[in-house]
Amino acid sequence: MSQKKQCPFCRRAIRLTDRFCPFCGRLVTESIPAQNLPQMTSPGPSAYPAQPPMAPTYGPPGGVPYPPPPAPPVQAAPEAKIQEPEPEISSEIIEQIALRVDLETLDSMMGDIKKRMEELSEVVAKTEVTSEIETKIKNLKEQAKETKARREKLMAGKRDLPFEAELAKKQDIQDRLAKINEAYRAKKVTEAAFKKLRTEYEQALAEIDSKSRSFKQKLGSWVKKLKSEKDKLQEQVELIEARFVAGELTQDQYNAQKDETTEKLNRYSNVLKFLNEKL
Repeated sequence: MSQKKQCPFCRRAIRLTDRFCPFCGRLVTESIPAQNLPQMTSPGPSAYPAQPPMAPTYGPPGGVPYPPPPAPPVQAAPEAKIQEPEPEISSEIIEQIALRVDLETLDSMMGDIKKRMEELSEVVAKTEVTSEIETKIKNLKEQAKETKARREKLMAGKRDLPFEAELAKKQDIQDRLAKINEAYRAKKVTEAAFKKLRTEYEQALAEIDSKSRSFKQKLGSWVKKLKSEKDKLQEQVELIEARFVAGELTQDQYNAQKDETTEKLNRYSNVLKFLNEKL
């Protein structure tokens, strides 16, 4: 055991002859009597309780540690786009559009009947009325009466569609624009009047198109959905054919199912045609 003395500042054991503490570097001015202190040895691993690991420091050795680097910015997850459901087309709207298709068909039939009646009237004016001509006139009158009754029945069930008023107004303006163009080409109106009316009508059409944009989008969605339903009906018709060939359906069952599905298919086709014309 060597003689040691204690540093009055850090209380560490130093040599008796040291003037400066080798640990804290302070000047040892007081004379401390020699003490027999044990040789300093490093403590064993179990001498002190375990300490949690220290966080690493950054910076030059012996200097003031730099602050840790900033954490990378947390990027916000992109907002999920909420897909709006496509507007449903109700069975009532489908029936109303099909009703209008039937009305157009009846109007076409009535026009054909009137044309044939006029042709027969011209024949009657030139020749004698034969029994054959009388029969034709009678049949045409019956067809006209029946067609008129069917049309009145359909008109009783007609309801306004949300986009119909705007479409009718647009068609009316387009007709007027066509007439004024024709009148100008025929030199029935002055150039100044023609340009003024044309500008007025075109502005009115632009306003209608702006207002009816949402309706056009809805009609487009309806057309897309109806095409899908039409394709399903076509597949169903083919499946009915296959079931009949395989012997799964009787002749009566086959006829009933095919007629019902074909009628729906034709209705969807007519509705699609109507909507595409309006678009």
